[in-house]
Amino acid sequence: MAMQQPFRIGITGNMGTGKSTVGRYLQHLGYAVVCADELTQALWQHDPLLRTWALQAIGPEVLNAQGQLQKAVVAHAVFTTPALKHQLEALIHPAVREGIVAFFEAHAGDRLVFAQVPLLFEGGPTSTGLYDAVWVVSCTEAQQHQRLLQRGMSDEAIAQRLAHQWPLCEKEARATVVLHNTGNEAYLHQQVQQALQGLQGLQAH
Repeated sequence: MAMQQPFRIGITGNMGTGKSTVGRYLQHLGYAVVCADELTQALWQHDPLLRTWALQAIGPEVLNAQGQLQKAVVAHAVFTTPALKHQLEALIHPAVREGIVAFFEAHAGDRLVFAQVPLLFEGGPTSTGLYDAVWVVSCTEAQQHQRLLQRGMSDEAIAQRLAHQWPLCEKEARATVVLHNTGNEAYLHQQVQQALQGLQGLQAH
């Protein structure tokens, strides 16, 4: 008899809304959580195709004196040149989706599994189709901007990045659950607990 598949929940939002905070709390509770950003980072570290693409598409300036890829240089080129952004997404997005599917398969015995995916909706049906439910982490624009400034991002960089993400209101409208990260962590954790309780029998893991 085939094993029952886990209930798959995607966690998304925009930069600075608190997706990582939700993911860490779910891991603290014992749930399996895969992070798309971590999968992407692993690709940059281990996939020679990405290094080759960066050198050919952007130039030798993507490497530092030690021969390592400079993420800031790549990011600036990608977010200021749409053609490069599309090329990079065509390389990364399918590989990340494969990693998420493999993670879900590895945790097929769990009742609930989670994937933290910044560009979940932006990825279209091939992305949204992986999930049974989507939780959107939201906050005010002022809070989001302040958090990103605290990370050391400039106003220009923030504007460039957010221009490539759907507005939060659109993501909220498509969400199964909206988590409002507008207070302290305890308030956010409480909402996560309420969302888990709403799943009732699927909570067991």
